Amino acid sequence: MRRGSQSASQPPPRSGRPSQYQEEEENFTQSLSSEETKKLVAEVMRHMLFKNYQQPGVPVSRNELVGLITKNYRTRLLPSHVIGMAQKKLSEVFGLDMKEYNRLKSQTKTGRASLNDKQVEVKEYVLRSKVPADLRKEFIETPESAALNALATIVVGIIKCAGDKCPEEVLWQNLKRLDIREDDPNHAVFGNVKNAVENLAKQRYIQKEKLISGEGDGFVYELAERALDEQCLSGLESLMLSMSRNLDSNGQME
Repeated sequence: MRRGSQSASQPPPRSGRPSQYQEEEENFTQSLSSEETKKLVAEVMRHMLFKNYQQPGVPVSRNELVGLITKNYRTRLLPSHVIGMAQKKLSEVFGLDMKEYNRLKSQTKTGRASLNDKQVEVKEYVLRSKVPADLRKEFIETPESAALNALATIVVGIIKCAGDKCPEEVLWQNLKRLDIREDDPNHAVFGNVKNAVENLAKQRYIQKEKLISGEGDGFVYELAERALDEQCLSGLESLMLSMSRNLDSNGQME
């Protein structure tokens, strides 16, 4: 081997120049004052709290928050920085988890989609309490919110038992067996039943898609991203365990 030659395993020397990502990060942290950053963080927090008060449990899209942040600033890295700080502050000040979800693509829609269709990933955020479940039930949950959580658990359970996808008429047939009827506008627990189920779709526990077949058009319900949330799955496991304990030797509810 010649003197002064480098080993093949030796890494090439670094140029010492910062990456474009590092340069942009340095530029935006230097261009924004601490007060400006705090103001943007407060604006995102206020927006999330107001949206959750207006429509509890309904996700807020990342694009909506990005539009809020970049209204007067055009730095590419700024939204991630501000959203991350807002998540931390909401947790510290209010005990709220600003949970990020990736919107699940519909199996039904994906099956009909063209190979040339672009699949765009959509990120969303939902505020969830970080209070333990037992304390949340005792001190935070209202009868109305507890009822809607129960309905979400029941509907998700039916769809899950059907293979994560369920025709609309099958869902209502199973709900009817529990005395939950689609045409009931004044259910003793859930109020307007049809609106309550539609609200579960808005909250992204389920998603409703049109199904086109040779036998005619119809609708199918699928599980959405929040059905895979640990809080929802925990409630579903508790429900299934309770039901199994109440089954008689013939598999019927006692």
